[in-house]
Amino acid sequence: MPLIDCPDCGERVSTEAVSCPECGRPIKEYQGVPLLSEQTPHLTSLTSLTSEETKEKYKSHGCMSGIVIVISIVIMYVGFSALQNYTLTGLGVVMFLGGLYWFVINRITIRGNHD
Repeated sequence: MPLIDCPDCGERVSTEAVSCPECGRPIKEYQGVPLLSEQTPHLTSLTSLTSEETKEKYKSHGCMSGIVIVISIVIMYVGFSALQNYTLTGLGVVMFLGGLYWFVINRITIRGNHD
């Protein structure tokens, strides 16, 4: 059984070992389950957003939540004033509250990232 160097600590480890005995880094598949890094290579790109990309993401979320709020106000107005349809008005209220919640959470997240 050949030995390899652990990528994390440099300790010599058997290729048959499940993990490094020194640092615990997974070395090979465990009972047919591939390593997490092999299963989800795309996750590293999701967590490494630049500050500019993050600002753009939150800015777009703020715009979308504002659009939802405006559309819900129109739906409430049309449902209540023009059609006297309380189901449509209720839908507008739910959309308004959802858009408002989305907007507030977005603002809190932005403020949390500035600290």
